[in-house]
Amino acid sequence: MSEDWNTKYGTRRVRRDPPTLEEAIFAAVGITDDQQQQAEIAAALMGLPYEEVLAEVKKTGRAVTVEEGCLMGGFGSAVLEAANEMGLETNRIKRLGVPDQFIEHGERSELLADLGLNATGIAAACRELAEQGEGVASL
Repeated sequence: MSEDWNTKYGTRRVRRDPPTLEEAIFAAVGITDDQQQQAEIAAALMGLPYEEVLAEVKKTGRAVTVEEGCLMGGFGSAVLEAANEMGLETNRIKRLGVPDQFIEHGERSELLADLGLNATGIAAACRELAEQGEGVASL
């Protein structure tokens, strides 16, 4: 659910909920042609339950987490911590997100591209991890 806020810079739309199914599928289609992977990506974008995330990491041994928020203390950090607690190898879990540093101002699409958080960057991270062996869980 989104709502419009009137600011001195004009009306801004603020999102309060995870993406809709349509938005999640649109993003997943931009990452891979494989329908099973698209379903997994879309489910993760919509808020996949924690236990299922860990089961996927355990099954594949690798994952790419993506968040449009701070990496420190975010979703990817939680996945790393939980994988570590389970005794799983964590060197094949790649976190994509906003680093703990100053981010230049710019158009949203430019910033996401610079951070590797657009479809191209996410797909590149998945391909890089996939080259290390079989199976990638996209979370």
